[in-house]
Amino acid sequence: NIHVRFIPDQNNAAPKWHPLTATPGTLQFSPTAIESGGTWRLFAVADNRLYRADLNPGTVAGQAANSLVEVNWSAIPGGPEIDSPPVIVGVAGSDVIFVTDIAGHLHSLSLATNTWTDRTNALPPGSSGFLAAPNARPHVFPYTDLNGQQFRAFLRSKEDRLVAIDTVVADSLIFPDLPSGVGSNPSRSTDPLDTRIYVRGKDNHLWSIKDEPFEDWVDHRTSGD
Repeated sequence: NIHVRFIPDQNNAAPKWHPLTATPGTLQFSPTAIESGGTWRLFAVADNRLYRADLNPGTVAGQAANSLVEVNWSAIPGGPEIDSPPVIVGVAGSDVIFVTDIAGHLHSLSLATNTWTDRTNALPPGSSGFLAAPNARPHVFPYTDLNGQQFRAFLRSKEDRLVAIDTVVADSLIFPDLPSGVGSNPSRSTDPLDTRIYVRGKDNHLWSIKDEPFEDWVDHRTSGD
């Protein structure tokens, strides 16, 4: 089951854990959540489908520690067969969820319109090398340009390379080969001025590369080096 930890004001009682009502089917991966208008929106994947439940903090606050908090999980219609944890990005006017599917495609869901978009299919015809590795969790960087809200999703590919799928499709990119191969999901700072993408290599070293032209990988090695 998914659990929620309630952390009250420091002058109040100690923090407490609560289990939530189980999702339908078999829970997969890690859940994600975002606060909206005082309510927490929870998203989880079960049986390769995306589910949503809403949670009021006041409900949790009023219950005894370790007691079950009941929530109603509802399936999000129209989605792919999901093969990754959901990633939610909060932007003005709408929250957007990103997942990868069992075929390695990247998908986004606009919660404003309940519309799914296959971002891999949106790439130019003949594009190759952008399919995600199994269970690949995207790291999504939101930005704006003259046309409005855009997103740049970084992924570990099936070939163990770092790729970026951009809503400005011409800016999508396959990064240079990492000598050892990419061995983890990527991560990027939220600072728009810091373009470095970090991964764990298959050699168990920490590596980074700037999301800029003509850059190469930097080996940060390990904490024991």
